[in-house]
Amino acid sequence: MKILTGKQICEADMQTMLREPVASIDLMERASAALAVEVSSMLAASGGIFRCGISRRVVVFAGKGNNGGDGLAVARMLSEKFCVSSVCLCRPEEMTPECRENFNRLPENVDSFLFSELPEDFAEACRRDKVVVIDAILGTGVRGEVRGTAGDAIRYVNALGCPVISLDMPSGLPTEPDGPACGAAHGKGEPAVVKADVTLTLEFPKLSLMLPSTGAFAGRLKVLGIGLDKNFIASCPSCMYFIEQEDVEKMFPRRPDFAHKGNFGHVLMIAGSRGMAGAAVLSVGGALRSGCGLVTAHIPECAVPVIQAVHPCAIVDADPAGCFSILPPAFGRYAAVGAGCGLRQSPETVKAVGDLLGCGIPLVLDADALNIIASKPDYLRKVPAGSILTPHVGEFVRLVAVAVGSGFISEEDLQEWALPGCGLVSADMSDDMARVAAARCFAAKTASVVVLKGAHTMTCTPDGRIIFNMTGNPGMAKGGSGDVLAGLVAGLRARGLSAEQAAVAGVWHHGLAGDRAAAVKGEESMNASDILDNIRI
Repeated sequence: MKILTGKQICEADMQTMLREPVASIDLMERASAALAVEVSSMLAASGGIFRCGISRRVVVFAGKGNNGGDGLAVARMLSEKFCVSSVCLCRPEEMTPECRENFNRLPENVDSFLFSELPEDFAEACRRDKVVVIDAILGTGVRGEVRGTAGDAIRYVNALGCPVISLDMPSGLPTEPDGPACGAAHGKGEPAVVKADVTLTLEFPKLSLMLPSTGAFAGRLKVLGIGLDKNFIASCPSCMYFIEQEDVEKMFPRRPDFAHKGNFGHVLMIAGSRGMAGAAVLSVGGALRSGCGLVTAHIPECAVPVIQAVHPCAIVDADPAGCFSILPPAFGRYAAVGAGCGLRQSPETVKAVGDLLGCGIPLVLDADALNIIASKPDYLRKVPAGSILTPHVGEFVRLVAVAVGSGFISEEDLQEWALPGCGLVSADMSDDMARVAAARCFAAKTASVVVLKGAHTMTCTPDGRIIFNMTGNPGMAKGGSGDVLAGLVAGLRARGLSAEQAAVAGVWHHGLAGDRAAAVKGEESMNASDILDNIRI
């Protein structure tokens, strides 16, 4: 599914109203109904989301525009089950027609307050009663710093300390991260942006919700469809997408009944070093869960007993050194190679990685393979086309620094691959938009797929497309999670998926496994081996 810009979203709303046709107030009602159903479900089981027990009290903060209209409609719908109050930022005559109509539709059991006239003890009462706040102050279309009543209301909501559900966008956050609010997120001052626990965004996620510094305001993110015109969305140009379950399912045709292991590829995992056998265990395990036919583990001699005990389904090829020092024999039999997990950076391994880059087989490069490339600028030009690179942010920043410093990437190249409207990007990777431009540029320059890992892992293709992931949770931020992903992606590549498909599907299934693990073990207690145990393709 495409991710549209704020301007395109407004056009999609207008085209939906024209083509169905549907009145603006009725489209708002449709969106509000979807929001109310989700909010009601969350409130009924809020102990797992907000850790405050089931809440029966809701306060809706509503602005004067359409986002405020959504909030007031949601307040009306929730009032059938919950005790609901509304806090309006302006009087009805100052509201847009749709917002005013929903204010007039509020039933008598919804207490309504004007923000400028709130009782002095209102905040304390909200905390005492464990209120859940619904943020409907501002939606898409924010430009620049929010001031005046809206800014005051945003700061008031943040100061309450109550759980917050934002409708469509956390109020004050621009749809695309190009305003002062985003600069403030980098330490340039406290921005007037609601800090939500949950954001329920409509139809598709917005770019600001996908990136670390701005997405941090959104909390947990859920996308709710409201039936905007599909033909118009399909006609909109965009290089940004998010992956959905049906997209991933199409990548996996039914396994033939008379198939054998030779039909599903043979992957080689080069992993581990003395003291890092665990990385080999996790990455080889990820490959074994991919559905590929055969998995060979090229590991140091000292790690052989561990791998054979934990993964008897894997073939073991022992490196005579305590590290990766030589390529295994009969190298051409492998359909794909994954390398880097737990390798460390001994001189022997640095040389062996250089030899590996010249092998001509699609590679999945992670961890120390990437760090070694960053330490040897000439290795950048040896990365085989069609490879997949899976760095976390720290590894990626190092790669970009050496790429720019060695002339492999110029600052003009970075600007060429910057998203339209984001302004000048710097080479020091100081903000999210610079990293987006660099990931697109790096993918193009290496003719490879770059997987920049994070909360909404971003996969960049050589032609400049960006595909964000929507599965996963913070409990996956544990050592070894990336090793599982590298093995899973390499296995998918070996079984015949394209580099893009292997990256996108691997990231999606890896995140889904993390969600299953969190449901059983909890986000705090789960670890990488739990992710491995919960992969289901």
